[in-house]
Amino acid sequence: METLPALGDVRLFLAVARLGGFSAAARELGISPGAVSKQIARLERAFDASLFERNTRHVALTAEGRRIAVHAREALRELEQAAEVTAGKRDALSGVVRLSAPVSFGRKHVTRAIAEFRAENPDVEFELHLSDRGTDLLVNDLDLALVLAHGAAPEANVVARRLASSRRLLVASPAYLERYGAPRVLADLKARVTLVEARGGAATSSWPLVSERKRARVAVAGALRSDSTDVVREWCLAGLGIALCDGWDVAEDVELGTLVRVLPAWEGEESVLRAVRLRGEPLPRRVAAFVGFAKERWAEHAPW
Repeated sequence: METLPALGDVRLFLAVARLGGFSAAARELGISPGAVSKQIARLERAFDASLFERNTRHVALTAEGRRIAVHAREALRELEQAAEVTAGKRDALSGVVRLSAPVSFGRKHVTRAIAEFRAENPDVEFELHLSDRGTDLLVNDLDLALVLAHGAAPEANVVARRLASSRRLLVASPAYLERYGAPRVLADLKARVTLVEARGGAATSSWPLVSERKRARVAVAGALRSDSTDVVREWCLAGLGIALCDGWDVAEDVELGTLVRVLPAWEGEESVLRAVRLRGEPLPRRVAAFVGFAKERWAEHAPW
């Protein structure tokens, strides 16, 4: 490489990788698509490598592009930390935290946590991306992802910190229970209208449940199915059936009495909330501070 690439070209390169297109990057940065193409071509000459695979609808990082992106993001993070020091902001937190979270959990809990964190750290900005499909930290130029999983181990290329956990609860609305009566034993669930989180369009489901040291798996046929936890909760509130919902999702409803726990001795499997970031990348103070804030808020004072 004869000359070092310009910092602006590197930032633009990461924007194209995150947005998946030259036009999208141009709109975000307020420049023309032609200028984006010219800067990327200049960067490819500087690195003597092809950075993107291009087609008519989308661009994606090449293998070499992904390796360069890792180092580019690391360098920019280091520069941001250096800028904080030289600006005399060693104690005050500033800069942007870029993170992703599941849709329902993000709307219900992450937005509140960000608002509370910014009340104490007004110079910290946030970019929050909500998705239930998983997020590529590198491609989307994210500092961390908040991930909810049922005990699954994190991937080898990431560092994961456990923040909190939640059990799934059997719930129904008072109107539903008044109409049909409350089930007394697990076998009663088979004859009830149940609301199922459907993955891949499956018409039936089985609910793994635990009660102290006992375990059971109850087969249920959902009359109403959706891949959205928000939809299942709304159906449950409307009195359309019994659902197995995450505690973080329905704890407020149970407290308000708009939903009632069914067979309360039994609970669903535990879901674990983790903060995940790419292994080997520097950890800006603002990101570390928010992760610590979230852990304290959700592990010790979680509303669920």
